[in-house]
Amino acid sequence: MDATAGDQETVRKKRCCLILLILTCVVIVNMYAFAVNHHQSFLQGDESHVARNVGINQNNNITQRLKVRAEYIRETCHSLQQRIRQDEKMMQNNPLYMEHYEPQRRLVIDPALKIAVCIQAKGGSVFWKTFFIHRTVSDGREVQFNSSVTNTRGIGFISTSSYKPQLSSLASDQYTMFTFGRNPWNRLVSLYRQKIEGRLPTDSSYKYVRGACLGKPCGTFHQLLRCVLYTWKLGLPDRHWEPLATRCDVCRIPYTYFGRTENMNEEVAEIFRQAGIEGKIASVLDSARNFSIRDVEVKSSKVDYKEYYRNIPKFTINDLREMYMADLTLLGYPLSPL
Repeated sequence: MDATAGDQETVRKKRCCLILLILTCVVIVNMYAFAVNHHQSFLQGDESHVARNVGINQNNNITQRLKVRAEYIRETCHSLQQRIRQDEKMMQNNPLYMEHYEPQRRLVIDPALKIAVCIQAKGGSVFWKTFFIHRTVSDGREVQFNSSVTNTRGIGFISTSSYKPQLSSLASDQYTMFTFGRNPWNRLVSLYRQKIEGRLPTDSSYKYVRGACLGKPCGTFHQLLRCVLYTWKLGLPDRHWEPLATRCDVCRIPYTYFGRTENMNEEVAEIFRQAGIEGKIASVLDSARNFSIRDVEVKSSKVDYKEYYRNIPKFTINDLREMYMADLTLLGYPLSPL
């Protein structure tokens, strides 16, 4: 009897352990499924994680989308400020950056329209240059956009690193301040396709990139990526690949809106509508759209940028993710190009 009772107790304990093991496995599987779904939604770059974090549906209209994005970025900036400051300090410690690149970090201001925009190279910059050039054409001549001198129509520049006194004035005058970001993975492919791919080393665009790479080879996409990382670690990133977070001081300047170039047409129109100026610049806006689309960008739209990363080593992608982490996190872009 004692042996039988002992055997029954052993069987009961084994059953309990089996049930506990099954329940544990169910919990683990559910947790894994949740993590995968959450990760995949983030990697799609659809900002669904942004919508969840602020409690609205991502399919809401453009006005709500811009509002939600701005709220999310302001909240998320609190956890990223220290990281961004470290990146800025790295660049500020390089005298070459301070001499050649720091002066290029600036807001373009249009007093007549009361707008101020920070422009990112390879992030809709041709559109904005065309827009402001059309705004400043006088006597049939085009004003040099890169000039540091305010032209006759009042278009001017404010440095993003020494903006405080002027920024308070812009805020009190109710300027609409905004910037546009672009998927960093696609931005790098666009840079390569526009300035390197299919070009001779004697081409001016190719020579520009090689100079920005400090003489490092940049003829293949992988070489260009190594150049991007090399100059970043030196604190000397060129404007064509410097992250938006540092370039436009995203977490310190109180931007009204943060656009994404993937939705540029509709978001620019909405920002201008909210600013009450859409009717004033309708013809200029159309001209900018028509004149600013490069042939290479039209062709690029038919090419999946992910294909360029198929043979890129994982450690290179990891390093790029680290470099662009603030941009990826703030604007809801994929953590990996694949």
